[in-house]
Amino acid sequence: MSIGNQAGNLRIALAQVNPTVGDIEGNADLIATQAALAHKAGAQLLVFPEMVLTGYPVEDLAETEVRRGQVAKAIGFRVFHTGGFI
Repeated sequence: MSIGNQAGNLRIALAQVNPTVGDIEGNADLIATQAALAHKAGAQLLVFPEMVLTGYPVEDLAETEVRRGQVAKAIGFRVFHTGGFI
């Protein structure tokens, strides 16, 4: 199966961003902004640093059910509003 618009080519964008620890909504907005820019530039795949949604470190943030719910909500909302391009 061919991915991309030309004989198997895949255009990849790398997002070097500075997320804020614990600011799930703000980081989700940052991700959505970068996704829109990458999509506009013709990227088919966008790569972020690990743990970009929660920021670094995540130990205390991942421990609570509330935070896991916030992360899931933020991801779902952004995927819906970016047409699935994440």
